[in-house]
Formats: sequence, structure tokens, C-alpha cells
Amino acid sequence: GVRHRGRRTRDRGACQRGGTRARSAMSALSALEKRLTALVPTTWTDASAPPDQRSLFELLAETAATTLRSSSAEVKEAQRSLEDVMLRVTCGGWAGPAVRVTAANVLANLFFVGNEVALYSCVNELVAVAFADDDKKAKNGLSMARASKENVTLVAGYLSRRAAKRIGALDALTRLANKGHADAMRGAAGGVVAAAERLLKRAPERAAAADGSAKGARAVRRAALRCVGAIVSSASAS
Repeated sequence: GVRHRGRRTRDRGACQRGGTRARSAMSALSALEKRLTALVPTTWTDASAPPDQRSLFELLAETAATTLRSSSAEVKEAQRSLEDVMLRVTCGGWAGPAVRVTAANVLANLFFVGNEVALYSCVNELVAVAFADDDKKAKNGLSMARASKENVTLVAGYLSRRAAKRIGALDALTRLANKGHADAMRGAAGGVVAAAERLLKRAPERAAAADGSAKGARAVRRAALRCVGAIVSSASAS
């Protein structure tokens, strides 16, 4: 009998195995996207029953790892839906710090492997939530002046939901800059600094009313300063 297959046969077998692995990776990422979409609230204002944080954290960590194992084409197929879910997690006002950081890691990986140009629209959406004026609508249509719901304290009795949304968006911007996307974010540095300056100049009474308390306003200030420091220092180093 023939002891060794010919080169063409071996190559065909390798291609078939490679195709199987690619379809498997694509199916895994697609399945994760569907599970996340079903688990995460569909609107940023609906935090009445947030998903289980531990289950969500595990799903996000698996998604971040799977994204890095997938090809660019595979990631691009699920990228838009995954971006939407990650923005709802980071800017929803209900997720804990570990969950938000992991969601921001997923965003960073999506832009590394998939469509990098999509980073710009994502940054714009995060900036709109982070620096929306208290009396104007953010890009996503959320009126920051709806005090009846947004001023209800959420975290440890001192942080309003609107402040939690701000901090989530600011921390996501900081994470993107620290995870290697600072060069692509350099164009947004000037706008972020100007917007942060307006946010930091709010009168203490106005900031406390918008962010739930004076302590909440200080938490927003710290997040804004971290964000500006990450983007500006990275841009300067480049």
C-alpha cells in the first residue's frame, strides 16, 4: 500500500481542517454574540432588572478571548452587534467595575482584529455619553435632564444612574487608550479635553444634583481626569 499521502492530498486535508476551525471559531463568536444580546438589557435606561453580573463577566471574558482567536472576517461579521452590546454594558449605569472593564477589553479586541475604522464612531458615542450636558440630549437620545429617573441614587447610596453612565463611558475611553488604541484616538484628544474642562467647571451644587451627591460628583471628576490623562499622555508620547 501507499505509506505516505501525496503533497496535494496533504494540502487538501490541511485546508479542510483549517476551514473547519474557521467555521468553528465563527460559530463560537456568533453564539456568544447571541447569548450576550439576549442577556444584556436592550436600552440604556432599563436597569430595573440588570443581568447576573457573574454570568455576564464570564461571557464577556470568553468573548474577549474568542475574538483574539478569530480571523478579521469572522470578527467583522459579529462586530456591529457586539459593539452595541458592549456600549450598553459600559454605559448602562448598572454594571460593576469588573464587568465594565471586561466589556471595554472586548471593544479593544474587536478593533484590533476586526474593523479598526469603527473605533471612531464608538469613541464618539462614548464621548457623547461621558460629556453630555445636564440639560441637553446625548447622541443616543438620552436626556440627561430627566431627573425623575436619572437622579435616583444607584451605587452605595451616593451615585446617580446618570453619574454611573458617565463614569462607565469615561472608564471605557480610558481603557481603549491604555489597551493600545491611543494613536487612533489622538484626533479626539482635543475634543475630550475641552469637554472634560466644561464638566470639571460645573458649579458644585449643579454637579452634586446631577451626579447624586457631592461624593458622586467627585467620582465623576476622578473618572474624567483619568480619561484625559490616558488619552493626552498617550498622544503626547506618540
